[in-house]
Amino acid sequence: MNDLKPCPFCDGNPHVFHWPILFNVGCKSCHAEGPACRTQEKAIAMWNRRAPQDRLSAQLRECAETLGADQIDEQRAMRAYADSVKLLDELKEK
Repeated sequence: MNDLKPCPFCDGNPHVFHWPILFNVGCKSCHAEGPACRTQEKAIAMWNRRAPQDRLSAQLRECAETLGADQIDEQRAMRAYADSVKLLDELKEK
């Protein structure tokens, strides 16, 4: 029916909400919500759209791992930070 991906935050089960003139998708577990859209198809597409967020999550994990290391590799940390900032800028443009 609705091919909804699991919640990107908690891996929980999402649900499509229908308001009087809008639709959105939200997680039943952590209550994260996607944007409100005029059609159910658009709301599902927005919820399922993950590529930049997945890449950003990976970069943030890289930053956290680098900062949590016994000996910080400054070049690795700077590269991970720069990649994260670049991905954030890409998200702002969309």
